[in-house]
Amino acid sequence: MGWFGGNRISVTDAYSAAHNGSVLIDVRTAQERSAEGRPAGATHIPLDKLQSYASRLSGDEVLVICRSGRRSAHAASMLRRHGVSAKNVKGGILAWKRQGLPLDPTSQRMRKKKQR
Repeated sequence: MGWFGGNRISVTDAYSAAHNGSVLIDVRTAQERSAEGRPAGATHIPLDKLQSYASRLSGDEVLVICRSGRRSAHAASMLRRHGVSAKNVKGGILAWKRQGLPLDPTSQRMRKKKQR
C-alpha cells in the first residue's frame, strides 16, 4: 500500500480526532516547531526517536504530523509495522495552518515576541 495508501487523515479530521482521544504526534525537529508553531495538543517525538516509543503507543489511535506530510507518512508506516494503529496527517503543519486550526498558545506568544 505504500506510505500514503489509505492510512491518511485530513488535518480537520485529525484535529477532531485528537480532541476525541486520538494521540497526535509531531515528528518535526524542535527548531521547526519553534519556527512554524505547534499543533494544539500534539506530543513532540522527533522522527529519529519515534521507534523507541512504538511499544508505548500500541492500543492508541495515533496521528502523525510533520511539516508537509512526507516524514509523517514514513513515521506512520513504521509505527504500523510495530502494530500501532497510525495515520499520516495529510499536508502536515502547512495544511494545518492553511485551515486555520489552532496552534499551541505558547508557540504563538513566542512568534509574536520575535516579530517585535
